[in-house]
Amino acid sequence: MRHLLILPLMLAPVLPAHAQDADTAIEETFGLGTGPEEFSEIEIEGLTAERLVDAPLMGADGARIGTVEHVLLIEDDSDKLVVGMGGYGDESTRKVLLELGDVQIEESDDGDLRAITALTRPQIDALADYESA
Repeated sequence: MRHLLILPLMLAPVLPAHAQDADTAIEETFGLGTGPEEFSEIEIEGLTAERLVDAPLMGADGARIGTVEHVLLIEDDSDKLVVGMGGYGDESTRKVLLELGDVQIEESDDGDLRAITALTRPQIDALADYESA
């Protein structure tokens, strides 16, 4: 014997309100919908590598290119950023090196950091892959 389940029509007005509450919770959790954060350039001097790791790398067009995974401090050479591109979580599908001097570091009023480069995505895609030693 088959049974037909019919939901009462009085639930229908509740569903849009519930969906709206879920959207609000997601926006609050991930900072979405709160408007753009205000960022301003900061000096690299005094900035720790730990603070810069996990910062997004943005292109000049404002598009996200990747994430800063490591900061390499190289004696007698210029310092470099290891940028992970693509992938999920801690596993990047590709890593490249950028000169630290080729990026501008910005900080939001909330203390979030981001790195900005004048390089375009195609220029970064043309860089050699970084393989850690």
